[in-house]
Amino acid sequence: MVTPEYLQILYAYHARVTALVLAAADGLSDAELDQAPIAAHDSIRETCVHSFRAEWVWRNRIEGIVPVQTLEAADFPSLAAIRTRWEQETSALRDMIDQLSAYDMERSISYSNSQGTPYTTPLWQILVHVANHGMQHRSELAAMLTAIGHSPGELDMIGYFRNGLIS
Repeated sequence: MVTPEYLQILYAYHARVTALVLAAADGLSDAELDQAPIAAHDSIRETCVHSFRAEWVWRNRIEGIVPVQTLEAADFPSLAAIRTRWEQETSALRDMIDQLSAYDMERSISYSNSQGTPYTTPLWQILVHVANHGMQHRSELAAMLTAIGHSPGELDMIGYFRNGLIS
């Protein structure tokens, strides 16, 4: 069973390594942000926006909100704009997770996907999915950044634990 405490640890790690990836991107030019040195999304910018857009969509679904707008890469002209929005979303997710009880883990969330197909899913499954989705795209970003000489360094969770960032 997934507990609120587990999710708090998972999302603290998620926030930390996302910050490392964004720090590795510091100093990239707009042209570099728009590169895709490996196949992922269309660019580093697109992959960043895709990742936090997914967090935003899922958080809204959990809160019973159907977003009427979308977040597009073109809306984020700089790394600073990307970082600000991603940090806001990370903070909003962590605030929501900090309020969860064990009872909430099994609560069903009803929503429709972007094609209008309705689903009902336990909250814990959504939150684990969001964290794993973020891990996939952070890994893609790390590979793209490394390919252009901006490696974010160690992103493994065990390194996070070993460095005393959480016990």
